[in-house]
Order: sequence, then structure tokens, then C-alpha cells
Amino acid sequence: MNSLYSILRFVLLILLALPVAAQDGPGQLRGDLMVNSAFYIDDPRLGQFGTNTTQYKTQKSSAETWLFVNYNVKGWDFNVRYDLFHNSPLLNPQEAFNGQGMPFFNLSKNVSDLTVTVGSFYDQFGSGVLFRAYEDRVIGLDFAMQGIKLDYKVNNNLRVKAFSGKQKNRFASHPQVIQGINVEGGIFKKFTLTYGASAIKRTLDFTTDIQGNLAPAINAMTRENRFVPRANVYGGQLYATFGYGNFSLGIDLAHKTAEAVFDFRQKLINPSGSIAMATLNYSIGRFALSVQGKYSEYFAMRTNPYTALSPVLVGTIGFLTPVNRQNTYRLPARYSPAVQELGEMGIQVDATFSPNRKNVFNVNFSHIESPQITEETLFRELFATYQKSFGKRVKSTFGFQSVFYNQKVYEGKAPTTPNVKSMTPFVELQVNMNNRKSIRTELQYLRTDQDLGDFAFALAELTIAAKYSITISDMVNTQPREATRNPLVAPGELVHYPTVFFAYSHNQSRFTAGYIKQVEGIVCNGGVCRLEPAFSGVRFGLTTNF
Repeated sequence: MNSLYSILRFVLLILLALPVAAQDGPGQLRGDLMVNSAFYIDDPRLGQFGTNTTQYKTQKSSAETWLFVNYNVKGWDFNVRYDLFHNSPLLNPQEAFNGQGMPFFNLSKNVSDLTVTVGSFYDQFGSGVLFRAYEDRVIGLDFAMQGIKLDYKVNNNLRVKAFSGKQKNRFASHPQVIQGINVEGGIFKKFTLTYGASAIKRTLDFTTDIQGNLAPAINAMTRENRFVPRANVYGGQLYATFGYGNFSLGIDLAHKTAEAVFDFRQKLINPSGSIAMATLNYSIGRFALSVQGKYSEYFAMRTNPYTALSPVLVGTIGFLTPVNRQNTYRLPARYSPAVQELGEMGIQVDATFSPNRKNVFNVNFSHIESPQITEETLFRELFATYQKSFGKRVKSTFGFQSVFYNQKVYEGKAPTTPNVKSMTPFVELQVNMNNRKSIRTELQYLRTDQDLGDFAFALAELTIAAKYSITISDMVNTQPREATRNPLVAPGELVHYPTVFFAYSHNQSRFTAGYIKQVEGIVCNGGVCRLEPAFSGVRFGLTTNF
């Protein structure tokens, strides 16, 4: 029914726009299409838990599709996106979700220096600490807002944005109302100064959130721990970046009023929250240095406290910037920390030195602690690479990573679970041959006495004329720990996780196909993470623009 209403609303917008389009002449139509599909091959030998989700036992296949269409004519913008999820584990890895319709649609109009948007929209205030509406299809995120947004350009150096709406939740929306305003400006002379201020308010639904959920839970608590839940939570943010020559300094401060949240023991508490971040960048010649610091405490900006307990990533209003390196290599990315909404303090230092064009050295160090759990260390990483070019055709990267990773916090495991300590050397070699061919290889080895034990990874990729590419890789649990050994795997037997992946690009379209076996683990993107089960099967993909 919600999908039908969405379609009817969009058709109504088009009908209202037809007189404008007829008067102003033909406009411009553009769009893009993304299709993913998977076929599941049950293999209980994989991972600690094997392939035991409903897709392997019942559905055997899944599909996701996003079709976005934009029509623009004389300052009028019409946008609509059709979403399809069939037997999909993308929104929740433990379920098969089915749904299709048009959950994203809007109409925008420029009136002089004012832009009015009605319907669905993405946006953010500053760094996004207080408010960030965005999507990330890789891990199944869609935090679009549905309401009205005003964007007014006061002059070339000052801008004001305001909105009121509800956050999208699959093909419906959360009942909580969210409203916000942002003022942003800058000074651009010999020095540069960009600055901004934001305010946001979230209102709980009285019947569902307060009477239905919070009140019974609070009444069940001991008398000394009870509190009166507030319908509204308010947040404010100040941010600025100062730049002069090769030097820049960014500061981001935010605070929010008391709000019902769940602590590390999954008990309701009612704290206020704050966050402070600073970033220092300096470069001179061939040397560059970046230092980032962060302190946050109880800064869980969500539609309601119960979305934090959900197994899926929903209900997040703000975006907390990670304070660690975002790794792309397969094994160095295996232990990636999720940003802790209830609090973390950390520092990251990144230094790059290139004595010449053929040699580049990079060192990155990050350390994250929890201010709530007696300053317990959550994550620590030392990451170093040396890039060497041999002429114009051969490029190489040699690297090493050392990690300390708190599984109890990041993966919610038992208190007796040991922290992971790993070391991972890796090397990458790329050779550009004649007639537009290139070969890229990777070798990685992760050494640890915790979790699932040691892993080795090897990859070879051939690219031809930027149109064709084929990738073959294998990941092997070389020394599995006895405590986590799969009973279906014989002692001394190695479990392989091979991948054969093919891609073809033509004009604006890209087609992909691959046979994949993947170990279970944490998948992160920009500090937002979720636990992915093991995968065994075939995947197809299509992306195109028109």
C-alpha cells in the first residue's frame, strides 16, 4: 500500500509539472540503474557458523535493484527512485526481505536564490555529526529524509539551510519528527576561514515511543535508576576550518540534551552527550602531516533508543567521523572498528614523505579508547607502506600492519573473548604492458593467535583496454584455532575461500559476474560497520547511466 501511495504521489507531481514543461519546452532526462543478484550454494564448511541463513536453506537466490530518474526543466527538478529487494539479505543479513516500490521521490524548484525541495532528500550539516542523510548501498544503508527542505543562498559567502521531516525506513518512514537549521559561511583572502553552526531537534512519538516502550521499561527499573523520558532532544554544533599557506586547522564541537539511550550493559540511562574533534594538516615540499583527535561521550543521535538494539543499521540521524585509517586491502581491512556512539577518545597521525616521484613512504598510527569502560583500549593500529615505481610501467607497494582489536566491544562477544592481536605484511605489484594491458597482483598474510587464526590471501588481476578485467583470488585459513574449528573440517585440512570475478565495461555500462566464497567478518565503510555472514555462491551486477 505504501508503494502504491508513493507511485500515486509521484504521478501527481508529474501531472502538476506538465503545464510548466509544455510552456518552457523540453527538459533534460537522465538517470542510472544498478542491479545486483546472487545465487547461493550451501556450504556448511565455511566460516565458524557456515552458510546457515535463510537464503541458503530456502530461497537460494536474491536480487536488489535501484533505478533513479531525474527530469529537469527551467529550474524544476523531478526525482524518483524505484527500489526492489527480493529475498534480499542486504538490509538484514539474517532475513530474506521482500519489497518493491518508489520510496524516494521529490520535487525541487529554484526561486531566485532559494531552493525548495518537497519529498525525499539527502543532505548534511557540516561534518554530519548532528545531521547526515545519505545512502550507502554497499552495506544496505539509506537514511533519506522525507519532508521539506529550504536552501537559501544569502550571498557568495553565506548560506542557510533548514528542513523538517521523518527519516525513511525501507518503504515507510520512522514516526519521529526531525527538524534542523544550518548556517554556513566563509572568508577567502590570504587566509581562509570556513565556519558554520547547526541546530537540530528530534521529537519522539508519544504513543509508540514514550507510552508503549520507554514508560514500561523505566517503571520496571529500580527506583533510584528511574527517570522521566523527554519527548524532545536538542543538539547544537559549531565548526570551523582555518587555513593559511600550507597549514590548516579544523575544529568541530557539538552537544545534545539528555536523551534515553542504552549503555554498554544494555540498560536504559538518560545522559546528555558531547563530542569534540580537531584536525591539523601541514605540508611542506614533499612532506605532509595530518593529526586528528576526537573525544565523544553518549552522542547517539538516533530516531529512538530502540533502533540501537536492532540487528540492522537503521535510525541513525548523525554521522560520527571515524578516527582510524580506512583500509582497502582484504586482510588489513578484516579488523576494522565501528564508531562507538556511546563514547570513544582517539587519535590518528598520518605522515607521508616522497623524496622523489619514484618513492613514497607513508606511516599511519591510530589509537582508540573507551571513556566509559575505565578507559579500556578498543583499537590500535600501526600501518606503514613504501611505494616504489620502476620506470613508467612497474609500480609496487610494500606494507605492514599491526592491530589490536577488542572483539568484546566491536562484535558483542562474550566477556571472556580475548582481544585480537594481529600482524599483516602485504605486497602489491602492478605491471602496465603494451597495447593497454596491465597485470596487478597482491600477496597478504595475517598472523594472529586469536579469533579464527591465520589467513593468507593472494590475488591476480588482468585488465585489457580498460574494458575487460578478470580477477582470481584465494583466501586460506592456514592455521585455524582449535577452539573455533568447524567440526566438518578434518584436523589439518585447509579451508579455501576462492573468488573468480569478471567485469566488462562498455560506454556507460559495467557488467560483473563472479564465483565467490567469503569468510564471515565485519564489513565497514567510513566507520559504519556490520557483521556479514559467510558467503558461498555466484553474484552478478550491472550499473549504467543514461
